[in-house]
Amino acid sequence: MFSISRPAGYNLFYIKESELASRYKIVTKTKTRNWWKEEESKIPPVEQKTVHLLSGALLPVWKYLKQLQQQGLNIVRTTTDNGVRLVGVNVSPDAIGEIRRTFGLWKNTAANAEEILRSVKEENENVELLGEIKIRKTRFQGGRVVEVCPASYDQIRELRETGLINIIQNSKQRFFVSEEEGVALISLGKVLKMYPPLHLIESDSAEDLLINSPPDSEQVRSEIVELRAWLIEPPAEEVQRITFAS
Repeated sequence: MFSISRPAGYNLFYIKESELASRYKIVTKTKTRNWWKEEESKIPPVEQKTVHLLSGALLPVWKYLKQLQQQGLNIVRTTTDNGVRLVGVNVSPDAIGEIRRTFGLWKNTAANAEEILRSVKEENENVELLGEIKIRKTRFQGGRVVEVCPASYDQIRELRETGLINIIQNSKQRFFVSEEEGVALISLGKVLKMYPPLHLIESDSAEDLLINSPPDSEQVRSEIVELRAWLIEPPAEEVQRITFAS
């Protein structure tokens, strides 16, 4: 067996001698060195990668995680920037939405364009805006894209002014978010100014209702008042003056 090493990592996989002879050929050291250094120069100094880590007491819910995530459950150990060590399961982005619903965390909390875009692209969430507009991830021309789905003709005219990619497919107006992140955030931000996320409006309404609602009956307690203590007896001269005047 032979281990295959590459500039981006060592001992990535092993192959048999017969397979090595059929897939690779011997080259000079100079050519190999130049190729190796060129590949090393392409490696970024820092690689950013989004990892969804589910940690805590996982044993009671382990069987549910195995059912929700089709691929194997990989244990991940990491340390945060402030020194906190975490051990948990690396959760696939495709399974996050179902995990939230299973454990009662179904409500979307994304509030701005960046959070909503990440929620839709990485966690497969469908975000509903005011006016029954929906933001979802869908498949188009062989790729995955984020689509903004209007619900009326007036909304179609307004969405055309936001910078979204507008196409007509089968006599239907469709709007897609640009693959370029900067452009996507600007156009999606314009959409959210006109049509804010519905879950934010509902939460604000619930808070207003709680603030403006009358006190709970259990918090209103009746107190017995002694009426004599509230009465002020006038001076005798005043009583005599009033009596003579009448």
